[in-house]
Amino acid sequence: MKEIIFISGIHGVGKTTLCNKIKKHIEINNYSCSDIIKDNSDYVERSKVVSNAEKNQTILLNGIKKIKENKYLLDGHFVLIGKEGRIIELDKAVFFNIAPSMIINISCPVEIIKERLERRDGKTFSKTLLSELQALELKASKEIAKELQIPLYQYTSGEPFYDLIDLL
Repeated sequence: MKEIIFISGIHGVGKTTLCNKIKKHIEINNYSCSDIIKDNSDYVERSKVVSNAEKNQTILLNGIKKIKENKYLLDGHFVLIGKEGRIIELDKAVFFNIAPSMIINISCPVEIIKERLERRDGKTFSKTLLSELQALELKASKEIAKELQIPLYQYTSGEPFYDLIDLL
């Protein structure tokens, strides 16, 4: 059975950074849900705003089936920004199909997230939207961890991460 550690958090929170830090300390690969979707489809989102979440989630599940490792980090989201700036909560069934063995939810002050997104992607989102998105991401991570009966660890971006290494 595969051991998938789901690294959740909103855009700009530091998922990739945390995965890269973990990989320096233990031998484990990481995959990004968005990269899996891009690599397994002709359909590509051009921004952080998602227009077809359902189609993307089907592509994601099919792409995950192709991953050979038995243990890996998978970074992604439980909620996304949809068209017209509305928040989309992804179908929980997707995560039941992914069947992670643990969730690590990353949070970060919204001012830092806003700055990162502007610098990295040239995108501007309001602090209110980012705050709401982050709160819903945490709520969803708690609900899914509870329903799947798996551990949930909350990590603040930039904090020491050595306790996480011990969990993995």
